[in-house]
Amino acid sequence: MIWNPIKYFRLKRDWRLVSTLEATYVWRDKDGDKDTVYYYLKENGLGERKCDHVGTGKISQGGWGEHKCLTHKFYLKVIRPWLAGRYDPDIPSYETIKTKEFKDKLTGRIT
Repeated sequence: MIWNPIKYFRLKRDWRLVSTLEATYVWRDKDGDKDTVYYYLKENGLGERKCDHVGTGKISQGGWGEHKCLTHKFYLKVIRPWLAGRYDPDIPSYETIKTKEFKDKLTGRIT
């Protein structure tokens, strides 16, 4: 994709949720508790990508749990390369989401 300064500075950044991925983390303490982390992947029309994550249990308390979300092997193998621009066939793009919403509006479905 060629960088276009006019497009970059003039267009409104329309962020769209393209995928929600779920990963399970098992704590290695005596309890063996399992926490689930939900990664919300977003992309805009300029090709910029970002990820928000929400954890359950100990991970949701922040601090050390926040570190665990970003060092989880699922994050490092799937999400981080996607954030860097790598194509993943399991994660839709901004354009496919935009096309799906347009088709749903034509048929009268709510997305």
